[in-house]
Amino acid sequence: MKSILLSLIGSFISLIPVVAQLTDTTQNLQIYKLGEVLISSPKASETLNVQTAQEQNLKDVSSAIDLMPSVTFALSGSRNETGVYVKGFDMRSIPVFVDGVPMYVPYDGTIDLGRFKIWDYSKIDVTSGLSPMAYGANTMGGAINLVSKKPVYHFEVLAHAGLESGKEYSYGLQLGSKLKKFYFQAAFNRQQQDYFNLSKNYQRISRNEDGGAREDSWFEDQSFNLKAGFTPNSTDEYSLNYSYLNSARGVAPYAGSDPLMKTRFWQWPVWKKQNLYYVGKTHWGKKTVVKSLLSYNKFDNTLKSFNDSLYTLQTKPYAFTSYYDDYALYGGMVMTTKINAKNTLNFSIHDSYDVHAENNEGDPQKHFTDNTLSIGLDHIFEYNAQLKATFGLSYNLRNGILAEEYLTSTNEINTLPKSSNSNFNYQLAVDYKLNSKISLGAFYAHKTHLATMKDRYSYKNGIAIPNPDLKSEIADHYEVNYQHTVNSKFNLRSSLFYIHLKNAILLVSEVQPGKAQMQNAGYAEFMGADFSAQYQFLKWVGLKASYSYIERKNLSHPEVKFMDVPESTLTASLDLKPIKHLQILFAAEVNSFRYSTSYGIKAAGFDRYDLHLSTDIVKYLIIRAGVRNLFDKNYEYCEGFAAEGRNFYLSLGFNFQR
Repeated sequence: MKSILLSLIGSFISLIPVVAQLTDTTQNLQIYKLGEVLISSPKASETLNVQTAQEQNLKDVSSAIDLMPSVTFALSGSRNETGVYVKGFDMRSIPVFVDGVPMYVPYDGTIDLGRFKIWDYSKIDVTSGLSPMAYGANTMGGAINLVSKKPVYHFEVLAHAGLESGKEYSYGLQLGSKLKKFYFQAAFNRQQQDYFNLSKNYQRISRNEDGGAREDSWFEDQSFNLKAGFTPNSTDEYSLNYSYLNSARGVAPYAGSDPLMKTRFWQWPVWKKQNLYYVGKTHWGKKTVVKSLLSYNKFDNTLKSFNDSLYTLQTKPYAFTSYYDDYALYGGMVMTTKINAKNTLNFSIHDSYDVHAENNEGDPQKHFTDNTLSIGLDHIFEYNAQLKATFGLSYNLRNGILAEEYLTSTNEINTLPKSSNSNFNYQLAVDYKLNSKISLGAFYAHKTHLATMKDRYSYKNGIAIPNPDLKSEIADHYEVNYQHTVNSKFNLRSSLFYIHLKNAILLVSEVQPGKAQMQNAGYAEFMGADFSAQYQFLKWVGLKASYSYIERKNLSHPEVKFMDVPESTLTASLDLKPIKHLQILFAAEVNSFRYSTSYGIKAAGFDRYDLHLSTDIVKYLIIRAGVRNLFDKNYEYCEGFAAEGRNFYLSLGFNFQR
C-alpha cells in the first residue's frame, strides 16, 4: 500500500508545474443544464452538490443522498444492493434519471444506486411527492435525477485517486474542452475493494462470518462516459452522450440469528449498463423552448448461486446461473411556453419500449416486452412576486406486449396473457413568500405506479402464480412546508406530510392451494416531518443539522411490518476552517431501529461518527484524509449484514481549467 501511495502522490505532484494558469479548484463542478428537469415547487425538492459528498468521502449516489432530509440509506443485504427510501417510498416508486433520461432495469423497474459513482455527476436532484409531470410515469414517491458535468473552459483536466482500509483503491480522470460552438468531454473512473473490515466489537453468531475481513465483500466498479455538444447560438444546444457502467461483486452471506432467513452464496460476475442518449434544446420564437430526448439503454447481467462459501460448485437444487439480456428504447419531449408574464405551460410526452430476456444456464430464453406512454402538463402561475401556484396533470398507459414462461416439464416456451393498465396523476402546489425572509408552501399530489413485469409475472421461485391484471398503486400526498432565512448566517427549513396509499401490491397467500399471488390488496398511511437548520456561527465555524421522523402504518395487514426505514434519523456536521487551506469536518448520524423483515426482525438503532480533513495548501491539489466510523461501532442497516468498522482513507484531487 505504501508503494502505491507514494506513486500516486508522485504522479500528482509531477503535474503541478503545468498548472501555472489554473483556476481555483472549487470551480470543478460544471453543471450540465440540459440534464435538468423543471422543478415545479422548490420546496418539494432537495439538491445535493457533489462537492458536499466528496468532503465526506462518499463515493456512490445512495450514500451521498443519505445526507438529505427524509432520505434514508437502505441495504438489501441478501443481494448486496444499495438504494434509498424517500419519505418511506423505496426505489420501485422513485425512478432514477440521468440527465432526465430514465435509468432502470426493465424487469423490476428499479436500479442499484450503489453502482453509480458521484465522480460522474455535478449534482443530484431529489423530489418527493410533488415531482414534475415532465419526468413521465411511475413517480409515485418522487424522482432522483443525476445531472452530469459539462466543460466550460477551453481545456479541463480533473483527476482523483484514493486509498482506503480493506485494500480499496479508486482513481479517475476527466478531460473536457469547450471550443466556441462545440464542447467535448471524456471520463473514466474505477473503484475496487478486496474486502471491508468489520468492527473489533463484532461478535460472531453465525458460522458464515468469523469477524475481521467480511466474507465475500469484494467489488469492482468502473465507468466510462463520453459527451459531445453543439451550441449553434446563445439559446440552443444539442448533445450526444454515452455512459458505460461495468461492475462485478460478491454478496456477503447472511450472518444473523433469524432461523427463517436462508443463507445465499451469490456473486455477480457481470453487471453492465450502457446508455447512448441525445438531449437537445431548441427555441421556437421568443416564448417557446422544446427539449427533446432519445436513448438506447442496454443491460446485461449474470448472477451465480453456489453450493456454499467456497463459491466453486453449483450442484445443489438452489444453485444456478441466471442471465439477463435487456434493452430499452426511449423518446421524450418537453415543450415550455411562456404564455405571458404570469403563466408558463409545460407539455411533455414520453414513450418507453422495454424488452427483458432471461434464462438460467441450460434453459431457453423467455421474453417480456412492455410499452409505456406518458403525457403530462405542468402549469406555473406567478400571480406576483410573493404568490406562485403550480398545477400538474398526466395520463400514463402501459401495454404488455409479450410475456413468456418456460415449462420445464415439456422444455417449451409458453405465452402468457397480455395486459394493459392506465392511470391519471394530478397535483396542485401553492408557494407564498410572507416577506423577504419567510416562505410558506403546501401541495396535494395524486401519484401512481404501474405494476412491473416482475409484479405481474414472477412465480417467486415456484410459490406464486402470475397476475397480469394488476392495477396501478396509488398514493395521495399532503404536505405543508416552511422556510425561514433568519439572517445571512441562520436558515431553517421544515415540512409536515401525510400520505395515503391504496391498491398497494402485496403477495397474498393461498389464492390456490399452496400458491400465493401478487394482488392490489394493500392500504397504508405514512406521516411525518423533517427539520433542517444551517448556522454559520463564525466565519470559520458552521453547523448543519437535519432531523426526520416518519411513521408508516399498514392499515390492511397491521401484522406485516414496513422495512428498512427508522422512525427517527438525525444527521449533523460541524465544519471548521481554523486556518487558511485547512478544513476539519465532524459528521454524525443517529438512527432508531428499523425492521429488516416483514415479520418483525429488527436491526438495532445506532449512532456513527466520522472525521474528515482536507487541505489545498498545495495549489490546485486537494488532499483529503479521514476516518469513517471513528469509534469503530458495530452496527447494521439490515439484520445479519454488519456494516463496515473503522475505516481510514486518503484521497487526492486535482483540477486544471484554462
